Amino acid sequence: MALSKRYYTLNGQLVGERATGGVRTDYLVDALGSVVGTSNKDNTVNRRYQYKPYGARLSASGAGSDPRFQWVGVPGYRTTDRSHSTHYVRARHYSQEEGRWTTVDPLWPDVYAYTYCDVRPTACIDPTGQDGIPPSPKNCSYYKELCDKGYILACNSYYACLNSGNSAAANCARQCLLERLQARVKKHIPLTCQSWIIDHNVCFARCGYSNPCTNDETLGLLCDNLFKPGGEVRIGPLGSWKVRCSWLLEHFCSWPTPYPNSGIEPPPGKPWKPGDESKGRLKPKVEMCPFHHTLGPSDPISLLNELLWECLITTELVQ
Repeated sequence: MALSKRYYTLNGQLVGERATGGVRTDYLVDALGSVVGTSNKDNTVNRRYQYKPYGARLSASGAGSDPRFQWVGVPGYRTTDRSHSTHYVRARHYSQEEGRWTTVDPLWPDVYAYTYCDVRPTACIDPTGQDGIPPSPKNCSYYKELCDKGYILACNSYYACLNSGNSAAANCARQCLLERLQARVKKHIPLTCQSWIIDHNVCFARCGYSNPCTNDETLGLLCDNLFKPGGEVRIGPLGSWKVRCSWLLEHFCSWPTPYPNSGIEPPPGKPWKPGDESKGRLKPKVEMCPFHHTLGPSDPISLLNELLWECLITTELVQ
């Protein structure tokens, strides 16, 4: 059967479609991922849309056909033209009339059975049709398995997975990140810092999750270096105050629970595997900065990254 329409994506998000015959339509989207307009190859806007909080269309204007992906369409919410089951979202269907899912969440009873996004439809989305994965050692165990094989990025991800909150947005991001990581491993795609950062950016955007540390600079720092929460850093005048490394992420990153002691060590007889795929044998070494810091009007992210260097075990290439 011939395809009647092709869809285009960028980093896992829909950006447009092309119907049979070569007519291209690009999506104009809002921060939530809803298609608020469509345009043609000449960048002429054909259609405009507005939505109510739970997905019902508030208004539509312009000429042309409607895309199948509208409210939160960019992450994959597809309209069905059915009443009380108006959107298909991978694992199940959603009803814009009731503002809730039509079937039980596959993760129930760990999460609410039918509630959509913790009743926060303008602040988060649920692109898998499951209400995300709550933090627990079991739910984060896949990172631990990869960490035990020597992947530094997975070690830091394991503790971030446990401590990035139990909100709908955090649970959505947690599930999204795990699924993308598992898909890469299953397809034998190399795990790199670049892919790790891309996955975080995509999942954070999809789920509406963010904190002061969800930026490429800090993510890159934590990708190639093992963070040691139990370490200590001296700050203040002449380094007169001593704080645990866990304090940095707890306060700078606004994580709701303290970063736990890691207890993570290199695999027996095996080196760490950094995200840059350097060739050669790697061994861990302790990195310490000889100077102290004073908390002041400095840019908080730059200051955080500067302090983080004193809490890292980096990798050293041995030829």
